[in-house]
Amino acid sequence: MEVGWHRPPFSRVVHLYRGGRDQAEEQAPEYRGRTELLRGAIAEGRVALRILSVRFSDEGGFTCFFRDHAQQEEAALELQVEDPFHWVGPGALASLAVLPLLLLQLVAGLLFLGLQRRLRGKLRAEIESLHRTFDPHFLRVPCWKVTLFVIVPVLGPLAALVICYNWLHRRLAGQFLEELSKFIPPS
Repeated sequence: MEVGWHRPPFSRVVHLYRGGRDQAEEQAPEYRGRTELLRGAIAEGRVALRILSVRFSDEGGFTCFFRDHAQQEEAALELQVEDPFHWVGPGALASLAVLPLLLLQLVAGLLFLGLQRRLRGKLRAEIESLHRTFDPHFLRVPCWKVTLFVIVPVLGPLAALVICYNWLHRRLAGQFLEELSKFIPPS
């Protein structure tokens, strides 16, 4: 009995089982030590190939053949490899970076409002004397303006950083795909 897995072009041997044992010496170097034939149901004509440490270069077509005396079967299949971290996109990373900063700003804003309220209650007389000393509009700035002048200088560079990260991520991904296409022959 012979069971083999091959990759086009040139029928590179991914795994070969012949004469009751695996034929590792005939295996392509890039698959040596990375494949395992699961032959639990080989008597029923069912076998599976396990590829360990899957790489992007493993993506593509495979041909499986089974030969036993006068009987011969062949099947073709397509392996698709995905990035295990595809769920962590640039948007998710950006939100993970922005969320703690927003929470920090919220806490800082609440502390500012709490301190402002405490100062109004305890030091009202001193604040009123400061009003007389300084320009009358000096301490009469609305809270939303103070918050705006604190948030914009922090979020502006952060937004620029996120935009630069997304641009760099897409550029590097494009270069990676171009390099990868050099190794994968067109179908």
